[in-house]
Amino acid sequence: MALARVTTWISGETLTASALNSEFNNVLDNATSLISPLTAALDMNGKELILDADADTSITASTDDLMDFKIGGTDRTSVGTEGFQGQADILLAFQVFGD
Repeated sequence: MALARVTTWISGETLTASALNSEFNNVLDNATSLISPLTAALDMNGKELILDADADTSITASTDDLMDFKIGGTDRTSVGTEGFQGQADILLAFQVFGD
């Protein structure tokens, strides 16, 4: 559902708490419409980006220049300015495609 105005007030009309609450509820209930389709950068500001339905797989960047990847509820690897920093039991495999 697209985010749209619930009520258009005209000059001289009294703004009621109920009407104002309806406008706010429209924004709260349709928050994804504010960013979808995403047309600008989205600043996560260190917050966790949850990737799956049970919320145990995510990406966070709460420390400057370091991204942490959590899988199954456990931090598995990090990527920072020094490259990948995997856990001892994780094997990372990459395939590089050239020109």
